[in-house]
Amino acid sequence: MCVFVEPEHVEEVTTVFFRLLQAKMFARKGKSQKYSPKFQRALVLRYLADCRTEDGEGFVLDAFLHLLVLPFAQSPTPPVSVAPGAAVDVDALLAEFNVGTDVHAAVPLNRQVGFLMLAESLLKVFGTRLQPHLPMMVAIMVQMAREAHALLARRDGVAPRYIRELRMIRKLSIRRLCSLYNFFNAKLLEPFASAVHAHVIGPQVASLYHECSNAVVPIPNTWSEDPKMHRMNNNGTMERWDQPEDIQELAKSTHDLIRGIIGAKHISSTMSEEKHKVSAKRAVRRQREQQELITNPKKALRRKARSHELKRDARRRKNAGIGGMPINPVELKKLHNKRREHNRKLNLMDD
Repeated sequence: MCVFVEPEHVEEVTTVFFRLLQAKMFARKGKSQKYSPKFQRALVLRYLADCRTEDGEGFVLDAFLHLLVLPFAQSPTPPVSVAPGAAVDVDALLAEFNVGTDVHAAVPLNRQVGFLMLAESLLKVFGTRLQPHLPMMVAIMVQMAREAHALLARRDGVAPRYIRELRMIRKLSIRRLCSLYNFFNAKLLEPFASAVHAHVIGPQVASLYHECSNAVVPIPNTWSEDPKMHRMNNNGTMERWDQPEDIQELAKSTHDLIRGIIGAKHISSTMSEEKHKVSAKRAVRRQREQQELITNPKKALRRKARSHELKRDARRRKNAGIGGMPINPVELKKLHNKRREHNRKLNLMDD
């Protein structure tokens, strides 16, 4: 069946069609592998990659990405692509794609995770055709990582069920940024180096002493693998004619970052030594209990039963709230009967 669409209705029909495809990407009908969201995303993206229109192959990708990034944009017409060789206004892009931390206006966390998962498939299917859209994608990922870390920094005011999703958003954002730096030329992403350092790497340096340093290390590690990015890892002593003015401060900040990671590693090693000491004490106590179970089983069983009772009572008081609440009389009677039966068995063992 062939359907003819008037030229003035192409944009509206394309939007509806892309929305149907977007729903198809995240739908799961069965338990088979072919119905998994990852397989559905790859199938839809391969179909879009083969689409050709009179306006060129870039029209399909522009229209599809416009639909994807619309929830993250502040305006109804966000800048999806940048012309080759054009100057990139980094501050304007970061202000445009601000995911926000306000519960009434922020993008839902599951949608942010879905976009980051989709970004991996986009890079695999479209490859270099994403080059005009790099500034938009980097701006969104930088904002996601920054806002996720800002919420994790004040996690006392965040519901515990959202902590895991925020950590995943921060981790996936950094991984996708590293993938973009590995796939594309570093010269294309150099305007965002200061923003990545200021909004993604810098805020996490202060949390290295109580969090794992693996969350922030991948980006400097990726920069160190590219010879064109080596000047960022210098201590500010190398000068080149093509260096921007802020590269010196960026290099010094990277040097401070490495020093912070080394300090965090030293503290983590000290904490691990304390954990080993506690584990050694527990092992000695467990060995003593096993030896006592052989030499004096009656005393060992009584001590073990008493320990279980104390732990259970403490658990009940903790669940009841601060200060605890009296135990139900029926449960207390059952506890006394159970203890009496246990003592009777111990007396039979002695006889």
